[in-house]
Amino acid sequence: MPPRIVFIIPMIVILAAAQCPAGDADSACAPTPVTIITPSHGLCIRSDTVILIGTVAPGIAIREVSINGMAAPVRRGIFSAIVPLPAAGHNIITVTARTAGGTTFTAGTIVDRVPFALPAAIDDLIQPVLDEPAPPLDQHPEPQYDGRTLAMR
Repeated sequence: MPPRIVFIIPMIVILAAAQCPAGDADSACAPTPVTIITPSHGLCIRSDTVILIGTVAPGIAIREVSINGMAAPVRRGIFSAIVPLPAAGHNIITVTARTAGGTTFTAGTIVDRVPFALPAAIDDLIQPVLDEPAPPLDQHPEPQYDGRTLAMR
């Protein structure tokens, strides 16, 4: 049985390749004309948004570009948008470009949102300061100058 599976998989690939017309830039088989410049795939970020910048290949009549379903303006082949990262962990960003002929091209990347948290050691340093009683509001320490240094007394 395993030899049949190995034999069938190459036939499927050959048939799929045979259906792609050669040199048709508006075909779904053509290489995607959409490139994501930034953010890089797998970027870790602490912010809840990221700026996405990308390009579309010249010579392809791109009618519209959307990023995660939101329209993004294209100027001189460059598009950009501020993309929200709603969840901690993996956030998938998908860019979709549609040609005048209706062909859709996509590109994607994953950005990891890392939640911001202070390390426990910092809490140990801050807590004693927070626990100190505040001085009464009517008592203001006067700065004293001894000729060399200024000190609060």
